[in-house]
Amino acid sequence: MITDINISNVVLIERLGIEFKGGLCALTGETGAGKSILLDSVGLSLGNRASSSLVGKKSEQSSVSLGFSLPRDHPALIIAKEHGIDSDDGAIILKRIIGKDGKSKAFANDVPVSVNLLKMMGETLVEFHGQFDNHKLLNPSTHRKIIDDYAKLDKELKNLSICWNNWKNAEKDLEEAKRKAEKAKEDEEYLTHVVKELKELSPEKGEEERLSEIKTKLQNKERILEALNNAYKCLCGDGGADSMLQKSFRLIDRGTQNAGDTVNQVLEAIDRAMNETNEAVSMIDNICADLMNDDENLEFIDDRLHELKAAARKHQCLVDDLPEKLEELSEQLKYIHSQDDILSDLAEKCKICKENYIKQAEKVSKVRKDAALKIDKEMSAELPPLKLENAKFKTEIIRKEQSEWNENGIDKVEFLISTNPNSAFGSLNKIASGGEMARFMLALKVVMAEIGSACTLIFDEVDTGIGGAVADAVGERLAKLAKNKQILVVTHSPQVASRADNHWHVSKNNSNDGVVTSISSLDNHKERKEEIARMLSGANITKEARAAAEKLLQAAG
Repeated sequence: MITDINISNVVLIERLGIEFKGGLCALTGETGAGKSILLDSVGLSLGNRASSSLVGKKSEQSSVSLGFSLPRDHPALIIAKEHGIDSDDGAIILKRIIGKDGKSKAFANDVPVSVNLLKMMGETLVEFHGQFDNHKLLNPSTHRKIIDDYAKLDKELKNLSICWNNWKNAEKDLEEAKRKAEKAKEDEEYLTHVVKELKELSPEKGEEERLSEIKTKLQNKERILEALNNAYKCLCGDGGADSMLQKSFRLIDRGTQNAGDTVNQVLEAIDRAMNETNEAVSMIDNICADLMNDDENLEFIDDRLHELKAAARKHQCLVDDLPEKLEELSEQLKYIHSQDDILSDLAEKCKICKENYIKQAEKVSKVRKDAALKIDKEMSAELPPLKLENAKFKTEIIRKEQSEWNENGIDKVEFLISTNPNSAFGSLNKIASGGEMARFMLALKVVMAEIGSACTLIFDEVDTGIGGAVADAVGERLAKLAKNKQILVVTHSPQVASRADNHWHVSKNNSNDGVVTSISSLDNHKERKEEIARMLSGANITKEARAAAEKLLQAAG
């Protein structure tokens, strides 16, 4: 609920602080005293549009802060947490500062925020109701949600949304498959040709690199053989390394008998050199044999590389990607040949998803209709005391055209009324007059008392144009609402004011600086009786008016 409001330099209000309480809170005062300024200030702190005209004439800026005490699971606290705003104690202070240039700043618990965020939080905290306010209760586009909230359909609607998305996704898949099938059908002859062509080519991954290496080897074959043969001669020919090593070994072996370990180490080294030389000669023999016996054909290799590169250019890919391209094109061709089965399967899936959606939507529709009957019955009980005994209220739920179905179901929901006997039902916001509309709205709010997250409801002169028993009935219903919500009502009705749990008087006074608006709390019975008597008789309060005021206060309890 709202705990306090602090206003500085808003039009006629220089500085004002009010501590609010729960229950029914009445704001009374003569016309023009500044009650509307107070409500405008509340609206500002909740993110309503700012205007430089609200800034007091003798000030450069105005400011409004609105404090709330909330249960820890309240949506406003969840929003605050999502945006990094500390609110662990359940308290939220929304603040707005407006400059002479019309620019404004917004804060939540002293953290700078956007006006949109302020408005988002404000919509979960306070509901405004005015005599001619096109409030969401009177907007046909919101009636479905009101019914759903009343029926507590959150779980069912979540399942319905899943069914809707499954159906729509299945439709998209089917349409995409049809599109692909149609295009593939047009390309069938081409695909058949290129798949056959690539299969005959039979490309392999890594083939280009392997063929390039072979080509390089073949191109250098003669040079490699010549080099190997020359090396062979150096190793094995007359005066070659092999014969010189053997001769060195014999000379040392014969001439250094009994020379000790040092000479033996030399012999061992020469022996190792001879072995390594023989190993090199053997390797040269093998390589030369391979080259001489190689049946690879340079012309064939060139032709193969040319074919692979031409195919890659044709399909706009790398040579190494040709096997994947063959697989891709083969799948497309396979899809053409099996498209009837694929389309049939997708069509069947789409049908099942649609049936599941309709089944869930009809389940939701039945719950809505049951809830609507209860609302209609409760509204029928609420209207007569509000002097709308000839009025009838009906919730119309009709099935939409399939093209209008959505994730919320197949129903069009609208509140209809008839204000005179035998007159046709029509839209609530089109048939009711201003005074009737306010009473219908109040009746709906009583019926929907537990619906919505707003902990505070503000009624701005919803009792205008009514009096006597009707005004008393309005006061009674506001008091009934105030058992579960904090209700702030701006009223000129003594019957409504007499039922308030808390009462403030708004007045306009002359000062040295001009006219200013002030507000005072009527904390005792005497002060309240005097104000209600003023509301009954005007400026000249009579004895009879005080007696009537006393009677109203006693009746209200």
